[in-house]
Amino acid sequence: MNCEVVAYDTTDVLAVAERLPFADESFDAVLSLNVLEHVKDPFQAARELMRVLKPGGQLMCVAPFLQPLHGYPHHYYNMTRQGIDNLFTGLLERRIEVYGAMKPIWALNWFLMRYHAGLPLESRERFATMTVAELMAAPELLELDDINLGLSVEACTELASAHALFGRKPDRD
Repeated sequence: MNCEVVAYDTTDVLAVAERLPFADESFDAVLSLNVLEHVKDPFQAARELMRVLKPGGQLMCVAPFLQPLHGYPHHYYNMTRQGIDNLFTGLLERRIEVYGAMKPIWALNWFLMRYHAGLPLESRERFATMTVAELMAAPELLELDDINLGLSVEACTELASAHALFGRKPDRD
């Protein structure tokens, strides 16, 4: 059974991960593949996965760590090894693995391809012919380079090393 937030052709049940429409202990196995980065409350989603899993049941949960901004409708949380482990601490016996398309070469390829696509046409060829050694130079040496300054706002957001939030607490009325 495929539970989704969008009515794709393959969707059997429409729901959000934080409120699954299934009875307690309904399933022998639960797969949550690349979902938790898209939910507002991954801790609640983890509790829901555990709620619908039968005692002795098997869970496979995959969440990205080094992946660009992606997916529908939102992308909130990428997770470190410690982060995904923390979601399920005290809830089940677990082990964490990195295999197949989770290996770092896939993340590196995705970042490079999206970076390349985010450059203006006149910068793409130069970027594509740069050596790994040139790309591994101290970032401050490339900070004022066209391959950095020319990156589109969308690509910069998608691939950002971090995001800074600046805010102001409203005055009391």
